[in-house]
Amino acid sequence: MLPAREVVDSGKRDRLHYRSTLIVGITASLGIVVGSIAPWLGVFVISANGLDIDGWGNATLTLGAASGIALASQWESVRTTSSIRWAVPVACGAFLAGVACLALAVINIIRFTSISSDVFSGILDVHIGWGLWLVALSSTVLSTAMANLAFLGKAS
Repeated sequence: MLPAREVVDSGKRDRLHYRSTLIVGITASLGIVVGSIAPWLGVFVISANGLDIDGWGNATLTLGAASGIALASQWESVRTTSSIRWAVPVACGAFLAGVACLALAVINIIRFTSISSDVFSGILDVHIGWGLWLVALSSTVLSTAMANLAFLGKAS
């Protein structure tokens, strides 16, 4: 005879999954914001953060902050009213913001790696900063989590 196990209703399990995915999304949005302010490009000992480079960092900072605020407000709404009616629209918006940040990060990574390091017959030490890698990684996590959340919300 098998031991008795507690049966968790699917609604409670979906809410728990929803909340944990929201935490992942909020954390990823925070990673995008921190990465946008952090160094994106380094040449020798001089570095440039995302806000110094053609407004790209401003775009990722704005998208990351907007996603984080939207997800945090959705967290508060779910915590107080247990209503997830805005789950899919918020998840889709955060997904699009994550994809846009990822595209900007990949464009800049490609752009920075194609910089000629041979100047005046000397070699420059051009390297991509940790902030740009953080934006790319956090954007990937945000997009994946929000796609998962949108499909979960659409299925229920």
